[in-house]
Amino acid sequence: MKYVAYTDYQQRTWLVGLNDHKDSYNVKRNIWVSSRPSFRGLGGREMTFDLKCGDSITMIGPWHSNVISFVDNVGIPISVFE
Repeated sequence: MKYVAYTDYQQRTWLVGLNDHKDSYNVKRNIWVSSRPSFRGLGGREMTFDLKCGDSITMIGPWHSNVISFVDNVGIPISVFE
């Protein structure tokens, strides 16, 4: 799966997963956000995500998130990905 990265007003990185077949359900379920230094998701596990542009990004302790939080923090409607 490839991801598109966005930065919110708190300088956190948000990743939205994209499917090759434009499966909007999966797009809405694959949202990750970087953690703050004092909060670690997944027990502080390091995860690497492949980006649509061909690069990759590694996050330490990211949090699995949701559409509502993404839209509230980034301000981009999820319909952009459908």
